[in-house]
Amino acid sequence: MKSYSMLQTSSFTEKQFSDYSRFKHGSKTVARIFGKTLAQKIGQDLFKEQNKSFIIYPAPFNNVPTASSALRDYLLSFLSFEILKSNSKIKQGKVHRLYSYDNDYGRMSKEDRQKAISSDIFSIDKSFILPTDTLVFIDDIKITGSHEERIKELLARENITNEVIFIYFYEYTGDDPVTEDLLNHFCVKNLKDINDIIRNDKFVFNTRVIKFILKADIEEFVSFITYQSDIFQETLYHYSILNEYYNNEKYSVNFSILHSIVTKNNYL
Repeated sequence: MKSYSMLQTSSFTEKQFSDYSRFKHGSKTVARIFGKTLAQKIGQDLFKEQNKSFIIYPAPFNNVPTASSALRDYLLSFLSFEILKSNSKIKQGKVHRLYSYDNDYGRMSKEDRQKAISSDIFSIDKSFILPTDTLVFIDDIKITGSHEERIKELLARENITNEVIFIYFYEYTGDDPVTEDLLNHFCVKNLKDINDIIRNDKFVFNTRVIKFILKADIEEFVSFITYQSDIFQETLYHYSILNEYYNNEKYSVNFSILHSIVTKNNYL
């Protein structure tokens, strides 16, 4: 198995903290920069052989994608020339997961993280995979390696013996337990910061930003959601249903407010 990382480090700069935080909360602008930078680093090596077939997987999710899906999309976009030149074939796959974590994964200890992820259920469509396919798993960061280990366990359980490549934008080599939380929330601490991303960056929904919005204080949520577009309100509503956040008491009050807004405005 091969592994690529755009950056391996035990210490991040202020700009890296800031960019990553915006990326994790829906900035397509930063996702595009990340995808281009990563493509420039790995493109020639990844496609140095001719006529290969790849299946590209973002991080596991159930119905609403994670931020890594935006990274995957832009990475493939900027790899288009290498794909064409090497006459490669690309398929996009999905690792299904049963749960979407209620707690912030970046705030978990290594032990709690491993416990949480070990209780999750991953699955993959074997019928989609040909013996000649190289499986490429893309994630934005590697901290403890827990996700990678679960993917390896999944492949072993399903007797999938294809060539496998793991690709990360960042790989944290330090041991400070608060680093991932700092990366996630360096410049996103409230809904005003989310609104700044929506107004100034191209925005895309993902699981993290949806949960961040829904768990905000009621007054802050009402002030925020009232001034968003009809399309934003409707999309947030439907994604919240798809991932069943309306059943979670942490999000239920704000979801009820959102439901009232959506139905009152006849979006449904």
